[in-house]
Amino acid sequence: MKRSGRGGRVLLARLVLDARFDAIPSFALQTLILKINAWLPAPVVEEPYGYVADDEKKTVFAQWRRAIRESIPRWK
Repeated sequence: MKRSGRGGRVLLARLVLDARFDAIPSFALQTLILKINAWLPAPVVEEPYGYVADDEKKTVFAQWRRAIRESIPRWK
C-alpha cells in the first residue's frame, strides 16, 4: 500500500467495498486498521490490537469493517 501511493489506496477501497471483505481473517483486519490509522489524523478504530472476547468477535469485527468502509472518503 505504501509503495503504490494513491493508486494502491484506490485498489484497496475497491477490495474493502467487495462483499468478500466481510470474510477476511481477524489478523488481516487488525493489520489493515493499523495501516489506515497511520494515514488519517484520527484513528478509524482506537485499539484494534486489544483483546476481543469470543462472544463479541462477530459484532466487534462487523463494527470495524463498517468503520473502515466509512473512512474511505478520508483516505488521501
